[in-house]
Amino acid sequence: LPDLIIKRHPDLVIVTLGLNDNFSYDVAATAIRTQIGADLRRMKDALPRARFIVVEPFWYTDARPRSVGIISGWVKAAAADIGADYIPGASHWIEHHPEWMASDGLHPNDAGYAEIARKVDHALRRLGL
Repeated sequence: LPDLIIKRHPDLVIVTLGLNDNFSYDVAATAIRTQIGADLRRMKDALPRARFIVVEPFWYTDARPRSVGIISGWVKAAAADIGADYIPGASHWIEHHPEWMASDGLHPNDAGYAEIARKVDHALRRLGL
């Protein structure tokens, strides 16, 4: 993914990362932490004039494994390391709303994605975008 972003030379990069890493956290925590920082650093180094906005990793159920908070902390720290704006709270945006989940139990449905879009829009407006 970083290569695709870099190739387009954007002025603004909005990224969220880390959700899927929760599923391999128990066996790859160190590699996950390293890769989060490396991916953000690589994009920032290649796009030094771009503004970066990093969104806290999403989470999809009311039950939250310990890894969600840990990985979110790594993402926040990596965002700070590259001077990115950070949008917190995304891991809570659709909790307690099973009606916003698709039948696979993993992804939001259209209503869930609409709620996420509203939250992102609000956060971006607060950042002046």
